[in-house]
Amino acid sequence: MTDSTGDAWLLQLTGSYRAAIGLREMLYVLPEEPVSHLVPLSRPHAARVMVWQSQLIPLIDLTVFLGGDPAPDARRMIGIVSCAAGNDSKSTSRLGGLMISRTPERIQVWDHQACGLPPAPAQWRSIAASCFRHPDHGPVPILDLAAILLPN
Repeated sequence: MTDSTGDAWLLQLTGSYRAAIGLREMLYVLPEEPVSHLVPLSRPHAARVMVWQSQLIPLIDLTVFLGGDPAPDARRMIGIVSCAAGNDSKSTSRLGGLMISRTPERIQVWDHQACGLPPAPAQWRSIAASCFRHPDHGPVPILDLAAILLPN
């Protein structure tokens, strides 16, 4: 059995959390937080939307979802991400904006780096597909963008 690899983006979320997504899931990075609009009665982690390329994009702050507080003076960037909205050949993509605090780092993830999700916060289980051990940062959850952008 050989050890395979996958290309990914390592993300620094707006707080102290890190996560990763597949290389092709990141479409664009906005270097500054854009103008956004509050959505009344929405969940705290998805309370804002923005317009990007004539599309309304939900802004997702995973640090808030995970129960943390983003640093109030942190630089905020937006990673425009995409996931398939269906399993057939006619499925469309669903877009979202993940709030991050620095430019994503391109990395390679190897099978032998697989590990269990961090025990806390428990919310990782609902948005992470798997996890790997990064040599510098320890366990890094790999996000399931469909669970984030296409909630039940």
